[in-house]
Amino acid sequence: MLRRLFVENVALIDKLDVEFSDGLNIMTGETGAGKSIIIDAVNLVLGERANKELIKFGTTKAKVEAVFDVNSGTALLSFLNENGIDMVDDNESENEDKEIFISRELSANGKNICRVNGTMVTLSTLKAITDMLVDIHGQHEHQSLLNDNTHIKFLDSFCHNEIDEIKGSIAKVYSEYKKVNSQLLNGFASEGELARRIDILSYQINEISNARLSKNEEEQLEEERKLLINSERIKSTLERSSVLSDIVSDIKGIMNEFEGISNFTDEYLKIFSTLTDSYYAIEDVAMTIRDANSSFEYNPERLDEIEQRLDEISLLKRKYGADVGEILKFLENAQNELNELMSSGERKNKLELERKKLANEYYLLADKLSEIRKSKALELENRIVKELVQLGLTKSRFKVEFEESEKKHISLDGYDKILFLISTNSGEPLKPLSKVASGGEMSRIMLAIKNIFADADDIGTLIFDEIDTGISGNIAGIVGEKMAEISRGHQVICITHLPQVASFADSHYLVEKHDEGEGAKTTLRRLEENERYKEIARIMGVAGDKNIAEQHAKAMITQSNSFKSEIRQKYKA
Repeated sequence: MLRRLFVENVALIDKLDVEFSDGLNIMTGETGAGKSIIIDAVNLVLGERANKELIKFGTTKAKVEAVFDVNSGTALLSFLNENGIDMVDDNESENEDKEIFISRELSANGKNICRVNGTMVTLSTLKAITDMLVDIHGQHEHQSLLNDNTHIKFLDSFCHNEIDEIKGSIAKVYSEYKKVNSQLLNGFASEGELARRIDILSYQINEISNARLSKNEEEQLEEERKLLINSERIKSTLERSSVLSDIVSDIKGIMNEFEGISNFTDEYLKIFSTLTDSYYAIEDVAMTIRDANSSFEYNPERLDEIEQRLDEISLLKRKYGADVGEILKFLENAQNELNELMSSGERKNKLELERKKLANEYYLLADKLSEIRKSKALELENRIVKELVQLGLTKSRFKVEFEESEKKHISLDGYDKILFLISTNSGEPLKPLSKVASGGEMSRIMLAIKNIFADADDIGTLIFDEIDTGISGNIAGIVGEKMAEISRGHQVICITHLPQVASFADSHYLVEKHDEGEGAKTTLRRLEENERYKEIARIMGVAGDKNIAEQHAKAMITQSNSFKSEIRQKYKA
């Protein structure tokens, strides 16, 4: 529920800090006082599209903050946790309500800052959060019932006593079906995706296998390429080094001469020994150079082959690994994966039989669920039309449409696709709720539906703007009663100009515009009981004695309080 709203520098609002209560919160005020500005501020903090013209003239930014109470265990708290948003007040008891702080700043330079519990979030994340907190019914599109995907949820809430057991059984079968299907597809989302994976693996395996790589091939090719590129220099060196053969012959002659005198002194013996070592070493080198020279051959065609092969390896490296070793490892893994996908024939047949069995079980249950839904849909149509007639839409028709499809999909909610259709005037065709144009008309439709589905969702706060457009007399009193009924399970905030609706308030707020020296300013304050009489008397527009008008207002409030007391007793019973 919305506990506190702080507004700064929005249109005519300088600063506004207001606390809202449980039950029915009513806002009234003179035309032009700024009631729509309050809604604009709420829409701003809820993540709706913002216009820089909302920023108060003479200031650089507008700011709106809101504090909500949220029941523990709701989907919203799970969503916050999944998105890394911590709770500010982490109560030890799981049963205690949690507080959520939301703020949004809009700057004149276009900067837009959204925070949830102090954590900056995107506008889309903010809206996803506030969609679970507030429904605004009126001119603004912030209504969960306008989302076609939610209609099946509302229908199921209407017939939950009849379908809860079946939906529980469907949930179990659906869970097993998903598990078997996942095993059958080896973790793939569909058979098409599995087939695509097999094709990709086959292509990759063929591409690598056809290359016939060997582990040290790239290094060997690089070495051979280096020799071929430098062939002229190598050949020249080898040829010049052939003179070593003549040097070896000279060394051998000198060595033989020193051998003859080596026994004269130790020095000659040492020289002879060194010459002998040098002779055999240089002779070995000379023979190696001679062999290298005779075997060396420059082959430009071989160089082209090497370049092409290295390019082929380079292409494979870009796709499959940093070197040949990694490519061969990729090939091994791909072959193992493909073998696993292709060689599970017996297991696959077993899983397919199990999937078929579960699908048959699912459709038997889903058929029963669909039958109950269609039966209860007729009852729901009649109840909603009755509500609409009471609210002055006497020519209304309402239909729960079941989409017929040849291929019934498998989902947690059964295979039905449901859409709420409505027509509010004679001769007009039935249209989806989202196509209803009139803001005031839409608000009454939402009020009728919400009165039936009051406990169907976890959204704690409902805001009704311009719900009383074109309403007066007895219908206005009925609108007030509907508001009071809905507020038994939801916080309701309603802007109205009808005294019949305002008389049902649990908390009554007055929107006022003050003309001051620095310009007009809009304020909002909660009225005391005696002030309520005066405000409702003003709304009545009764000419003459004000005391009589206030007495009339007091009687109206007393009558409304009596109705609310009956409602409380009714739902206690």
